[in-house]
Amino acid sequence: MKILMVDDNPADIDLVNEGLRRCGAKVELCAIHDGIEAVELLRGLETASLVRLILLDVNLPKVNGQAVLRQIKNDPILRRVPVVMFSTSRAARDIRGSYESGANSYVVKPGGLKDFLSAVRSLSSYWLECAILPAGSEHG
Repeated sequence: MKILMVDDNPADIDLVNEGLRRCGAKVELCAIHDGIEAVELLRGLETASLVRLILLDVNLPKVNGQAVLRQIKNDPILRRVPVVMFSTSRAARDIRGSYESGANSYVVKPGGLKDFLSAVRSLSSYWLECAILPAGSEHG
């Protein structure tokens, strides 16, 4: 089972990896650093079938996270994959725009290490263990 994280900050990617490791999640984190790369990767049929969750930053180089989100949610195969916007942005326009574009959730990245790891643990617990997805969307 894979989580795709689209984020241009290597430190945040490392923290998510550490958080997943600490909570014992049996997933592989695949990190992509820009929106164009993410959409290209996801459109590969074999890859898309393995992705269980997408963590998507709002502020990305080349194509912003909301544009990537719209492409994902407009694709008949990819739209079933849950997308959690995971960003430092607390701007109302980013939060509202993300939900309007089809985000399943919006989580603001905490600043401190302990809180960041706690947020990852909560995301993992909910999206990988508790959430029941529509039929045909099991990806792992």
